[in-house]
Amino acid sequence: MLLNIIQSYINLIIDLKKPKLEWDTEYAVVKQNLNLIFPMIFALIAICIMVAFGFLLNEIDYKLSLLILFVIFAATAYGVDRIVHKNQTKLFEKIY
Repeated sequence: MLLNIIQSYINLIIDLKKPKLEWDTEYAVVKQNLNLIFPMIFALIAICIMVAFGFLLNEIDYKLSLLILFVIFAATAYGVDRIVHKNQTKLFEKIY
């Protein structure tokens, strides 16, 4: 759930920084929007992080390693949330 929250905020930031507001058809909105690449890149990075932590924390009890991952992802989610709330007016300027 934390990864979904982080990904949603990152997608929001990307869409607000590079909005695709000029389109002719619904097909163009989806197919010609390069912002859809970023969620795949984020998912790949998240998988790599979890695999790396799996190798690093395999000697530790699984409950402790899950707690460490939870703290890292919760801190990241909180940081991204703070970034969005701090810069919300600047992020939404391109939509008007």
